[in-house]
Amino acid sequence: MMAALSLSVCGQGTNRKILRELADSDDVERISVGSFGMWLVKLIGGKEIPEIKGINSVEIMTISDKCPPKRREAIKKQIASLSDDSEYETLMMVKDGGDRVRMMIRQDDEIVKELLLVVVSDKKDDDDSAIIRIKGKMKLSEILEMIEKGKIKVN
Repeated sequence: MMAALSLSVCGQGTNRKILRELADSDDVERISVGSFGMWLVKLIGGKEIPEIKGINSVEIMTISDKCPPKRREAIKKQIASLSDDSEYETLMMVKDGGDRVRMMIRQDDEIVKELLLVVVSDKKDDDDSAIIRIKGKMKLSEILEMIEKGKIKVN
């Protein structure tokens, strides 16, 4: 029983660990809109943007402009290492010029609890590497519909 528990704990959270490390890093700028902020957005403009109804929080992480080049490359490798694990699965991947975009989800049945947009830039002079993390309760079918209609653009 202990072995099974330790295997499930070890297999779980690889991406969560990376996300936590990035969020705690002084070399990563982090902007967060929590549940209260999202409530205000929905209250003020939510009727015009029905797609946000299931979103509880949004977090954006980018590499700081003050980050030294060696550390910047290490952070880009960390961002690029986000991949399928026991919690997250890749919904789609796109390569656009010098950028690689991966859309990942963490779901429970048809309800998406978290959507990650992972952007890794291969550009040296203009680094657009970032992670956009959207949490809530969204239907997978609605997310796929927004992608089809171009309301979510990945390139």
